[in-house]
Amino acid sequence: MRIAVAGAINLSDNAARDLGFARTPEERALEAGTLFSAGQMQLSPDVAGNVVIVRLRNAAGSGVTVRVVAVEWKANVARPVLMRLLTPAAAALGALDFSTNRLGGGAAPVASATGSTNTAVDPTGTITDRHHPVVNELYRFVAPVQLPADFSMSVYAQAAGSLTTDRHDVKLYWRE
Repeated sequence: MRIAVAGAINLSDNAARDLGFARTPEERALEAGTLFSAGQMQLSPDVAGNVVIVRLRNAAGSGVTVRVVAVEWKANVARPVLMRLLTPAAAALGALDFSTNRLGGGAAPVASATGSTNTAVDPTGTITDRHHPVVNELYRFVAPVQLPADFSMSVYAQAAGSLTTDRHDVKLYWRE
């Protein structure tokens, strides 16, 4: 695609971006150091029937609105993947905080992303999405989700029928 400026100069997409035109919100967030991601690979339930879950949590009084850019999920099994929103924000899921700034050397995120493989029940909250990913194919959910202060989002593979041989790769991307 080419962009015409005043009918005289044609710019490629990359040149337009270099000049500050046509940048996506994610590109602007990356440059500002406010684009974050979190990912875990090969998560398996600790015990058959447990839930593999990741949670993005925006604490009360954080002063930011978290905008989820994408959720990626891949598994070696066909289990429904659900997304739930909850307020007040649900507690973090232990010590598995794996959040990182996409800008090298950028500040840590305000929101926290944690995961668990030893939860025995599906989380509570309003179900916003339910998907049935194909075995061993990357599923990417890109519809926007906003988490104001004191909200959390849980993304998980349904517990019913889960086995310790299930393997789940999960990645979250968000802006603050």
